[in-house]
Amino acid sequence: LTFDYRGYGQSDGKVSRENSIEDAAAVLSAAELRAQDKPIFIVAQSLGGAIAVAALQQRANSAGISALVVESSFHSYRSVAQSKLGSFFLTWPLQWPLSFLVTDAHSPNQSSSSLDIPTLLIHGSKDPVVPYQEGLELAHLIQTTNRGRTSFRTELGRQHTSCFASPQGSQCKNAVLDFFAEAVSSKPEIQKGNTQ
Repeated sequence: LTFDYRGYGQSDGKVSRENSIEDAAAVLSAAELRAQDKPIFIVAQSLGGAIAVAALQQRANSAGISALVVESSFHSYRSVAQSKLGSFFLTWPLQWPLSFLVTDAHSPNQSSSSLDIPTLLIHGSKDPVVPYQEGLELAHLIQTTNRGRTSFRTELGRQHTSCFASPQGSQCKNAVLDFFAEAVSSKPEIQKGNTQ
């Protein structure tokens, strides 16, 4: 199940962080209704990773979600803004003050404390869009707060969202499938025959 947040793609509406999180939560609820007793896996990339973590945090529980995969995401909107401002020579001296114009509301560093599902984080070591350090910090944050198992996978030499977008990502894709299979096998209430 894929979808556009309101204001993205062909969807009407206004783009905002709050609206995107609300849309993601609505899609999760719809997926649970459609899935019935089948496992639900969330795969979120880049900005979608931050939105998925916040949407999961808004839910009363994650009992219907079997696993979460977050690729090329970040732990803080403000820290990404600072990193981007610091990478350009004209804005480098202003990276600290200007980054405070970006709110950290609904950032993963404020939302991850309620996660209780197996979580796999993936990040390319040469990511030019979201720095690798952001992925490491997000992984550390989730590892210290998640009540479910948390793993981090480095894609050496890979760039932004390369696991699924790159033809060379087959090892990464297989690792994601293995992660899903392990998550389902550790949940006795889900029948293994429903994993395909």
